[in-house]
Amino acid sequence: MGIAACVLVKDESQLLKECLDSLIGEVDEIIVVDNGSTDDSLQVARHFGVTIIECPNMLFDEARNAYLEAATADWILVLDVDERITRQSIKIIRDTIVNTPNNVMAFNLPCYNYCGQGQWATIRICRLFRNSPLIRYNNTSMHASVVPSIKKIGGAFMDISTPIHHLDTLIYGRAKRKRERNTQKLISEIQKGKCQANLFYFLGLEYSALGLFDEAEKYYFKAIDLNVESSSFARLLLAQHYLLKNQITDAHREALKVLIEQPYLNDSASLVLAEVAVRTGDLTQAKQICTTLKEKYPDEPHVYINLASLISEEDRLTANMYIEKAIDLNPYLTLPIIYKAGEQPNIFKQQVSFLTTSKSIFDTLIPQQRTNT
Repeated sequence: MGIAACVLVKDESQLLKECLDSLIGEVDEIIVVDNGSTDDSLQVARHFGVTIIECPNMLFDEARNAYLEAATADWILVLDVDERITRQSIKIIRDTIVNTPNNVMAFNLPCYNYCGQGQWATIRICRLFRNSPLIRYNNTSMHASVVPSIKKIGGAFMDISTPIHHLDTLIYGRAKRKRERNTQKLISEIQKGKCQANLFYFLGLEYSALGLFDEAEKYYFKAIDLNVESSSFARLLLAQHYLLKNQITDAHREALKVLIEQPYLNDSASLVLAEVAVRTGDLTQAKQICTTLKEKYPDEPHVYINLASLISEEDRLTANMYIEKAIDLNPYLTLPIIYKAGEQPNIFKQQVSFLTTSKSIFDTLIPQQRTNT
């Protein structure tokens, strides 16, 4: 079972080099689609000897179908230039796809969207799927996805615990420009009459990152009112939004609704409830929630860090064991880059996978990491 790694780039030559460095020799083919770079991105791609497709006149996300057309391997692994995947994860992917049932067309991978100071937001995304002419990105200039085409053919999805490491906000000089660009793109799509829940809640996220909370809330409700499957994710974002505003009762109410509507979002909704418990002083409840999350999601490193932060004073030995487990699951915890401040505005800060109690984890439980940053 071969794997084709596909990358879309525009004027990100240094990031492309680092991305290709992590993939070369680990996958069966690499396809780079250049979306009209004016820097030396093309030269970098040529240096690695990968397949290159030039699409200078396509909208950025539209160009993604070009690498699907060119891929010959059995499975597609998609990375953006500011994302990385470890060699160990690729090995796990290889071992998994060999025994994948025929009805399973795609895998959802956890994506660690780093926010700075050693924290990240964990979002599951479909980045590994079968190479099929029936699987293509949908027609949108923003946040294009293959998920609709997979659902249309009745393909099943599975989860796999091989994280993608997204370094976006750790790369300075991009955040403000990216937020402004994405906001305008989303507004443009909506003005064209596209009433899609994801456009509304993504715009809500952008407004929230920019501190425009009233506008953000308006678009979260627009997404929810569409009453489609993705409205549960919009409600989750609304619950997280209320935490940002310290509207604890509202956050609690919306998180409980998410648990009822969409069990798939149990981990994120439960984290909101744990944070509500922390802010209301009910640390016993917070510990119970985090213990349950550890049992349900044993491959997620943040659940161990959160639980360690809650028990560190009463059981330092177990807390340290949890931190060591988290490092085993996410080796990036030993890398100085993730302890940078993280550039603002940041859409992932709202979705962060850590309790407020976890801010001191890296200072108290693993101080050696701080001395290396």
